[in-house]
Amino acid sequence: MNELETLIDGCSTKDALDALYFAARFVKQAEEMSRNPKDFFEDDDTSSPSDDARALALKIISAVETIFRKPCAKLSNRDKIRALRMMNSASASIETHASPDEIAAADAALLAILTPELKKTR
Repeated sequence: MNELETLIDGCSTKDALDALYFAARFVKQAEEMSRNPKDFFEDDDTSSPSDDARALALKIISAVETIFRKPCAKLSNRDKIRALRMMNSASASIETHASPDEIAAADAALLAILTPELKKTR
């Protein structure tokens, strides 16, 4: 288990995947963002990460900078690829099967959609 896998262990699947997405995005764009700062969490109105995912993404970025002993903006292309591979490995370790609660919620939603309402006729 690499350091990034340890960081995401125990987090919700959605938060872990969101955090890895935004951390990877930061690593890829860090050099440009050092020249033109922007909020890398801004994607579009529908994909804003949760507060937990934001905090986790920042921890992942910090771990990458600790591992490579330099800010992400100073990483070589080779080190960026290594960092992204670490994130990919962490992503692959995430359990993506639905939890019992998620399955129950999906069943209830499907029943509500698929069960016709029967009306009495004269």
